[in-house]
Amino acid sequence: MKQELEQLFLQREKVRLDAKNFLDCHSVNGKISREEAKEFEKYEKEMKNLSQQIESELSKSTTKPILNNPQDNYFSLAEKSQNKYRKNFVAELRNGFKTAKNYLQESLSDAGGYIVPQEMHDELISELKEQNVLRQICRIVKTQNDRRVAYVSNAAQASFVAEGATIPLQTETFGQKILSAHKLVCGVSVTNELLNDSYFDVEQHLKEEFAMSIGSAEEQAFLIGDGVNKPLGLLSQINSESLVTTSTAGTLKPDDLVQVVYSLPFTYRKNACFLASDMTLAEIHKLKDNNLNYLWQPSFQAGVPDRLLGYPVFSSNFMPSISTGEIPLLFGDFSKVLIGERGEFVVKPLYELHALNDMTTFLGIQRTDCILSDSHALRGLKIK
Repeated sequence: MKQELEQLFLQREKVRLDAKNFLDCHSVNGKISREEAKEFEKYEKEMKNLSQQIESELSKSTTKPILNNPQDNYFSLAEKSQNKYRKNFVAELRNGFKTAKNYLQESLSDAGGYIVPQEMHDELISELKEQNVLRQICRIVKTQNDRRVAYVSNAAQASFVAEGATIPLQTETFGQKILSAHKLVCGVSVTNELLNDSYFDVEQHLKEEFAMSIGSAEEQAFLIGDGVNKPLGLLSQINSESLVTTSTAGTLKPDDLVQVVYSLPFTYRKNACFLASDMTLAEIHKLKDNNLNYLWQPSFQAGVPDRLLGYPVFSSNFMPSISTGEIPLLFGDFSKVLIGERGEFVVKPLYELHALNDMTTFLGIQRTDCILSDSHALRGLKIK
């Protein structure tokens, strides 16, 4: 009975984690579509079924009283398994992965290396979010292969028709974009003296260094990437119909910002925000309305972004500056921008690269991509 209960608890916890991952991948501002809600109901039904089986097992008579909560047994087993993998992973970081193949998961991709523990992976992604502003406002999608994303290229049109006349039906036309995966690699070197020092937190050091370098490279590619062995930047994905040109050459005026806001359909304005570089925001910060009031509304609450014309403002120094022909400002619903994460984050040790310096280099390998899934969701302000 004990083994059956533990197995049921394991199954239920797996379903719970799958349900959580489903919501993390599909929810936008805590909401999911009707189709996704139907898919989520399957997890709820399975959870309910497993809970009923557990209650049924607990209600059966036993020759020995249950002196502890079977769920406690399950969580101790699950936590022990995770902690053991993480402990072994960190130990192998120090001794050079000499026996890692006995118990660590190797990456199945051509990158090689070892999959980081789940908890370390989650912490790393959290730190990447701190380094890459787009991860804070865009939608993260986990993929196992190339994912085709359908989008409406031409919306349906309604028309008045005379009685008995032929109906000129004009339905939507659709296109497809592919959310692929581009390999992003970062090398972090550590002296062997530090690796052998038990007081040195090698795991934390690698997480911080990987997050800083990879987060910065991601943000740059997601905005201005040329699409060659890297994602195509958002500034290149915006079509000409989504650009608003300033009224004055070489600069921007308050009216230009108003024009950008109201050129975006209301459906997308509800969740919209601004994105620009610090230099551009510094210029915008100086703008005033006709009553000499600043358009900028600074936030006095920690963690809450400033607001411009009532919309949140985010900063990325990879956005262009204010100059002729550039697009220094984006405005729109960034939840329509999909950031793809392919597989797991992998660490690969290189022993010989800096062997003469008595150092070990660790490669951090991430596969990612970024696409604008709805061209109507973003507007760019182009300098005349």
